[in-house]
Amino acid sequence: DERLLSTPAVAVERCKTVTERMAEISKVAIDGALNLLDNYDKDLYEKVVEYEKKADRYEDRLGSYLVKVSALELSDEDAAEATKLLHIIGDLERISDYAVNILNSVDEIRDKKLNFSGECQKELEVMVNAVRGVIELSYEAFSTGSLEKAMLVEPLEQVIDGLKKQLDILPIHWHTSQASQ
Repeated sequence: DERLLSTPAVAVERCKTVTERMAEISKVAIDGALNLLDNYDKDLYEKVVEYEKKADRYEDRLGSYLVKVSALELSDEDAAEATKLLHIIGDLERISDYAVNILNSVDEIRDKKLNFSGECQKELEVMVNAVRGVIELSYEAFSTGSLEKAMLVEPLEQVIDGLKKQLDILPIHWHTSQASQ
């Protein structure tokens, strides 16, 4: 609301509230996309696409508004918060983009009628659970302002990076679905 620009502290607080909504949208988008890896559902697929579009709109509008807010006379605390929020909305939009990247993989798997071998399925499940853990922890850290939870995110990201490197060197075993199955 442009009227809030006359009270910068209120405008910054409102931006934080809207960013929390954006965080929820991005979280739901990535979770939905991850669910589609195991169980394809056309309605969920379309919802993930809509969530990603919504996250894009949030980033555009919130980013523009935060730039306007940042041009105002802000306390040091509010200026720092506005800068932090600008970074966060970029990260949240990227998370929703990752959800669409997963949808692209789901499409390829479906189009080629591919299935993961049992071993690959287990590895994928470990990675998916780790990603969900980081997303949930990040969301909780942001929404509650918990520095303790925020400090746990980086070590978990390191674990995911390690898993990814380990999985990158392993061969992927695909099985094509038979029409009769």
